[in-house]
Amino acid sequence: MIKGSYNFDSLKVDQAEFESLFTDTSKPGEKKKETAKPAASKQKKSVQVIDAKRGMNGGIILARLKMEFSALADMVAEMDSGKFDDTQLMALREFLPTNEEREAIDQYIKQASATEESLNAAINDFCACEKYMYAMMKVE
Repeated sequence: MIKGSYNFDSLKVDQAEFESLFTDTSKPGEKKKETAKPAASKQKKSVQVIDAKRGMNGGIILARLKMEFSALADMVAEMDSGKFDDTQLMALREFLPTNEEREAIDQYIKQASATEESLNAAINDFCACEKYMYAMMKVE
């Protein structure tokens, strides 16, 4: 703290040094272009057919199970509970597709699947929960 008054007029400031230290000399357009390109190329293409919150919650549950969705569908078809406990089975049941989700997934698959390759690409664009729902839709 400064006690009393101070005469700032007698303070000597090197204006060139001040500007070199505290002035941004880069062009604003260059930074934005450089940082935007890598982020856009790393971003994975994803399709959101079901509710985002439901998809995220289902993805968390399914990640804990560490099992292929086709294997889960086979277990359901054979009515085999396998190594799952009651809590895990209830969680799997909770994320079975509703009628609206079935229709949305079917509609997306029909639009995106002209060939077998495009069908696989469309399924790979799904989030984990949507992949699980698609596998469960195949169970009869």
